Amino acid sequence: MSQPYCADLRERVLVACERGDLPRVEIARRFQVCPATVSNWRRQEREEGRRAAKPHSGGVPSRLDARALEVLRQLVIEDNDALLREYRERLAE
Repeated sequence: MSQPYCADLRERVLVACERGDLPRVEIARRFQVCPATVSNWRRQEREEGRRAAKPHSGGVPSRLDARALEVLRQLVIEDNDALLREYRERLAE
């Protein structure tokens, strides 16, 4: 998954849009972003009042409980050169 654009770039694009002296396509070209990105950022500001990217949602939750995570940590300490498949098999035991 790609990383969000830096907040500074997003802010500069939105400021350029607020000035109103250039079309959206020209602003996108100047800042080397997709015109749809400019439109999305303007929509997010208008509808949500947000000028920054949303924080990361944290990803997929772990399928392992605290006890299983501790066992896995111990397995890695004991043999930190094993394959993921091997860790999975040992953890299942």
